[in-house]
Amino acid sequence: MICQPKMLQGCTNDSIVIKVELRKLEWCNALNSEVAVPVTPSIHNTRRGAWLVEEVFTSCAMDATDPRFLDEFKVKLPLILGENSQEKLGLFFSVYSINVRTKRRPSVFLKRDGDDVAHIGSGFLPLARDDSSTCLIENGGYEVPITLRAVELCNITSGQHRTAASFGGN
Repeated sequence: MICQPKMLQGCTNDSIVIKVELRKLEWCNALNSEVAVPVTPSIHNTRRGAWLVEEVFTSCAMDATDPRFLDEFKVKLPLILGENSQEKLGLFFSVYSINVRTKRRPSVFLKRDGDDVAHIGSGFLPLARDDSSTCLIENGGYEVPITLRAVELCNITSGQHRTAASFGGN
């Protein structure tokens, strides 16, 4: 399967990168919701290193409103899509704003929020049709809603209140 993120509508942040992963949704009783769990490496790597990887990144869209991307990724899907009727396989998109004008290099790329990297939000595109968990969706373009990231409570110190910018807005 070929995945090609085209554009991010309504995004006013600078220096946007999209991370693409193949994940499956599993029910978590402790959280009482579905959780997107990474699967084995299944995205073809166009760079040096392993042939299949768990995640790939788009090129950086600089200083643009509604950034556009030209990247294309090949995803190796399992032979049987949705082995049981409860399993939902899909593409998980994470949107980051990065500071490329910094002088220092981040110690770990896109692993934590900080001065250089800010997680804006995430979205999930199910790969199976709604009427059958074993049939792949049709070819074409799909709009994936990106849910803006809320601030984790552990990142707020006492007496400090986060503004709307912490939710991905300006």
